Amino acid sequence: MEHCLTLGTHVKGCISLTEYLNHSKSTRKQLLLKKITELSLCLSQDPYGNYVVGAALQLEIPEVICNICHQLKGHYVHLSTNKFSSFVVQKCLVRRTEFVLLELLESGKLGQVAFDPYGNYIVQTALEMTKGVLKLRLINVLRPHSQNLQLHLHGQRIFHLLSGSVWK
Repeated sequence: MEHCLTLGTHVKGCISLTEYLNHSKSTRKQLLLKKITELSLCLSQDPYGNYVVGAALQLEIPEVICNICHQLKGHYVHLSTNKFSSFVVQKCLVRRTEFVLLELLESGKLGQVAFDPYGNYIVQTALEMTKGVLKLRLINVLRPHSQNLQLHLHGQRIFHLLSGSVWK
């Protein structure tokens, strides 16, 4: 039986992608998730495809999360500053915080991401999600930018999060 899939709103004769993934037979579901995973870098940057990757991540299947995060590896800085893919990066960051954040930290471009209209949400999420040594490392990377963050439209929320952190 053929299915018409939608990303959210129900259309007569169609079911939502999330509903399909939750209720489809195991083999079909695995094939679809495999294809989504393989195409996750491209889909993440698409105005509609990013919702497909987001729906796959929300299933909370560890193997799918791991595979998608690995497909995006090496691209997190660029994806963080893209209108559509920043949504996917946030979802990956919530599910694999250390994996994603280490790439952002090691890129040397976290300061640039913090000032970006989309990337600043990634940095905010990272500040809210991390604890311990990783959070201190994040704060230390952002600290030199604190004065500019305070004055910048896209950095003010980050500055306030930093001010409330173990900052001194």
